[in-house]
Amino acid sequence: MKNKRLILLRVAIIVLCVLWQGVIYSFSAENSNISGDRSQGICEQIAEIVLYGDEDATEAEITALADRIEPTLRSLAHMFCFAVLGGLYFLVFASFRLVGFKRCALSVGCTLCYAVLDEVHQYFVPGRSTQLSDICVDTLGAVLAVLVLALIFKGFSKRRKAK
Repeated sequence: MKNKRLILLRVAIIVLCVLWQGVIYSFSAENSNISGDRSQGICEQIAEIVLYGDEDATEAEITALADRIEPTLRSLAHMFCFAVLGGLYFLVFASFRLVGFKRCALSVGCTLCYAVLDEVHQYFVPGRSTQLSDICVDTLGAVLAVLVLALIFKGFSKRRKAK
């Protein structure tokens, strides 16, 4: 019974990992116009919220603020997407009972490989480009997620040993 649950857990995590990779792939498959319009729209909404108290804010001021925050928002979106992926890889390797540095290194390594593949994929999408900085931001997201999960797992392990 316990082995059956473990196998189901492994399959579920692997399926989530593959589905999340599909989400990332679909974002990367969008041409630059679609991707840029989505980013700009979100940034304009954020700018409107930030400038909400300023009733005299003009469309030009909202657009200017949106233009300033867009690069940061895009980097954070990259970081978030790959943090989730790194966390899912971590859970996959944890389900196979890999521990410590090996689990962390494999999680980050697999995420880095997917980040590289994602950037290569973007090279072939009209208007998109391959950027080393995106790979670095993606990997940073994975590292942060893996560190947080490793600390959580370590805390649970210490609590379990204390009992």
